[in-house]
Amino acid sequence: MLSLLRIQPPGKFQSTVKGVKLHCIPDWAFDVTDGMQLGGEYAARLVGPTPADLVPADVPAVVPPGLQRLPHFTQRSQEAMDVHNWRI
Repeated sequence: MLSLLRIQPPGKFQSTVKGVKLHCIPDWAFDVTDGMQLGGEYAARLVGPTPADLVPADVPAVVPPGLQRLPHFTQRSQEAMDVHNWRI
């Protein structure tokens, strides 16, 4: 499951998935929701521009000074080009 963190582009999985749970496993030690979500044990920092609404308060982040280009696989739109909708 941790190999999902290597999905390209870097950081896309962590900034897209809110949580991951394994089901039908009797040991709750395998519930890794908190570790996989943005800011969790395996994603403790942002990798590139991240949508502002996905960044928890405990992850250090700032509004980027400007967008040179959009992250890979992000469609250009008025909202996407608004720098206040991103954190780095």
